[in-house]
Amino acid sequence: MWPLNSAERRAVLGALAGASYRVLRGKSTTRQENRLESVSEHAVTRLTAEITALHIERQRIVREYAAAKAAKTGASRWW
Repeated sequence: MWPLNSAERRAVLGALAGASYRVLRGKSTTRQENRLESVSEHAVTRLTAEITALHIERQRIVREYAAAKAAKTGASRWW
């Protein structure tokens, strides 16, 4: 539950509560199962996008550091 945002947590808890109630009544939980599946797909998509953005930012920082280091090393040679 920790990677979910507040709207996703509410949706998951609501679906679980609804499914629990329907199980106790002996009814189908298809709607709640579909809702949980939808929330999990949205969460995975959001988290994948966030991780991709972090990797891109890390690559940019590493490239900038390497360029700065190369410029510093190249400028300090006296011969």
